[in-house]
Amino acid sequence: MTPPPPAAPPGATPLLSGYRFVFLLTYGRSGSTVLNRVLNAIPGYLIRGENENALFHLFRYLQALRRARHDYLRRDAGPEHPWFGANGIRVRRIMAESLNGFLRHVLRPEPDSRVLGFKEIRHTRLAMSGPEFRAYAEFLLEAFPGARLVFNTRRWQDVARSGWWTQMPPERVREVLDDADARFAAMRDAHPDRCILMRYEDYAADPAALRPLFDFLGEPFDAAAIGALMAERLNHKVPVPGGRP
Repeated sequence: MTPPPPAAPPGATPLLSGYRFVFLLTYGRSGSTVLNRVLNAIPGYLIRGENENALFHLFRYLQALRRARHDYLRRDAGPEHPWFGANGIRVRRIMAESLNGFLRHVLRPEPDSRVLGFKEIRHTRLAMSGPEFRAYAEFLLEAFPGARLVFNTRRWQDVARSGWWTQMPPERVREVLDDADARFAAMRDAHPDRCILMRYEDYAADPAALRPLFDFLGEPFDAAAIGALMAERLNHKVPVPGGRP
């Protein structure tokens, strides 16, 4: 069973408290780079690109420390105990320092930044189990003050014709993406005030379909500016080693 995410101690992450956070969670070839570009066009937004799911691995690291601290040794014991010292692991302090380090050195806010985040594609069953995804998404909401999660989806038939997905049988692509879409929808339903579900087909056909996203984020929507941005072509000719979903 996946343990619950470690709680963030109040006031323990002073740097985090100075920003708002938006995380764009999706799978590969979903059109998320377009959506990320739109987010970065909002004044004060700095939403970085992918980072090999680094924060998920930090989440797992914190889970492991929490298990060692609380499940195996809850009292003092000498060096004869196989978990000697585990009861003294400072999980909450490690979490605070790790998250502040992530902010400083990965998100790297600029002087005018007010909203930080990143987009990541590694959220299907190929990267993590369903319970792991749910626990990780809950961790993001809990650890980052006021965080908003933006889930991006796309028709599986279109995804299957793009990138590395072409190497997978279409029925397998559909299975993986249907499961991912269900994960995203369940999280949106559980936290409708902090999660939103976007469909690439909607805003690719009509940029006005992005208005609910801007309303969700509390940002003004400039239809003309967003329409012009959406009309520009993207350069996807970037090597993506290990960039599978």
